[in-house]
Amino acid sequence: MGTARFLPALLIGCGAVTGRAWTLLLWLEMANGAYPPATYHTVRTTCAIDLGVIAPGRVTAGVALWHGARWGLAHALSLLSIAAVLLPTIVLQTVMQLRAGVAFGPEAAAPFIGFMLVSGGAAWFLRALVRGAEDPTLKRQTGNGTP
Repeated sequence: MGTARFLPALLIGCGAVTGRAWTLLLWLEMANGAYPPATYHTVRTTCAIDLGVIAPGRVTAGVALWHGARWGLAHALSLLSIAAVLLPTIVLQTVMQLRAGVAFGPEAAAPFIGFMLVSGGAAWFLRALVRGAEDPTLKRQTGNGTP
């Protein structure tokens, strides 16, 4: 279907949003003299991984796929797999935290919805790529039959 056009757009878009979100958070906390936050010990690790690996990796894979580079698909598959596993992981962690008595405010809804959309999109693209592995249009696009 439109997987060949929309996958690069999803990767580039998600990479840009991830990069902007973590950069904005980092900038706001540094401007207030509050970085690293004392209450969240995992934020520094998450920030470093997202800004240093995930965001540039998504953009790189998206641009490579946009230009027809085959290595972009291998790069994208690993990133899509990570993104597809996010939602089930977050749901299980949330259930365990709720059972342990951790209270969540309404501000937790936005990240949850965002991760749900990214994870759902990644799972959809992984499924489409698996189903389309034998699609003749993919063979025609790459020239030698391997996406």
